[in-house]
Amino acid sequence: MNINIKWLEDRNFKGTTKDKEKILISPTKNLDGYISPPDLLLMSLGSCTGLFIMPAAKELGVSLKDFDISVKGSKSNNPPKLFEKITISATFIGDLSQKEAKEILEKSHQRCFVLHSLDPSITIENEIIIK
Repeated sequence: MNINIKWLEDRNFKGTTKDKEKILISPTKNLDGYISPPDLLLMSLGSCTGLFIMPAAKELGVSLKDFDISVKGSKSNNPPKLFEKITISATFIGDLSQKEAKEILEKSHQRCFVLHSLDPSITIENEIIIK
């Protein structure tokens, strides 16, 4: 895994993946086309969790039609304003029980390297919705 971060100006950057995909990064709010570093972290966590949802459902023999993940981070008011709590909301679409949904999300969390890379003092909460 290899990425490059190029300083553009002020506090703005261009990230480039090994496959030459580009993303604009800035902490400046409402800067069109840019994503903030904390938003990128939450997106990484959500997409990493999502990578393992369907395999976990299949492993458990659950017919899952679709899913959606929403991730919300709450930061400390004190500098350096680190995340104190992250809530991962998973909406599962299919014929499954709350217990099965919880097992799927737990298996996904076990495999998510981004989640395991976070500071262990961050409170991680899960919300599950079944449709």
